[in-house]
Amino acid sequence: MNILLFSLYSVFLLLLFIKTPGKISCLAQNPHVFSLVGLIGLYRYSLWLAHIIRALFYENVLYKNIRKTIDLMPEYAWKPKRLYFIIASFREEPKILYASIKSIIQEAKNLDLPATLCIGTASGHDEKIVCDAIKTTPCGNKVKVVFIRQDYPNKRLQMGYALRSLVRQGLGENDPVVFMDGDSVIQAGSLRKCLPVFALHPDVDALTTNEKAVVINSGTLENIYNLRFALRNLHMQSLARSKKLLCLT
Repeated sequence: MNILLFSLYSVFLLLLFIKTPGKISCLAQNPHVFSLVGLIGLYRYSLWLAHIIRALFYENVLYKNIRKTIDLMPEYAWKPKRLYFIIASFREEPKILYASIKSIIQEAKNLDLPATLCIGTASGHDEKIVCDAIKTTPCGNKVKVVFIRQDYPNKRLQMGYALRSLVRQGLGENDPVVFMDGDSVIQAGSLRKCLPVFALHPDVDALTTNEKAVVINSGTLENIYNLRFALRNLHMQSLARSKKLLCLT
């Protein structure tokens, strides 16, 4: 399917090139135009080449050493007393939001930790789904849920309200907080890989994870999203080489 789409796309570009008016021949008389476009292209793609090299170095050298260290760390050295989550949800599909909440509870169960979920919603639609997921999932009694109704169409403001609410719930200065969307599902073992980083490097304020798209009934759209996430992950790894993080949302 991908080969067929690529072939059609190539034929389409060829037809556009053939049907392009003869004005393109005038560019031969103005080589400075090619020079300018070439310099812009060289600058842009040389930056991406630098990102690729930095990302490969981070993944295969720096991160590999971090993984070896935290895999050997005992639980008492990195394990927090409680897990905290901030989840932004707006009329999510019931199955998707249900799976998201279930994955959080399962991850808390695997770590044998209680969890507090601060969920920003816009109506009772999402709140009912969350309550159903907690009631029907084992160990749901170890999960505390706080709903924050979103009065304004501003995601950043909603996250600020959620953080303020978590502070009121007893959030400590060094307690880790997981930011999620209502359509995100935590892969088993993810927090075991992430949380020790904060204990190993106390100067780390935040980290992000690689993502994989799951799209129902559309393999093409899933491939597009996964390509986008792959580029995002490459960029994030390059920035991690400089101990930076571009965005948390």
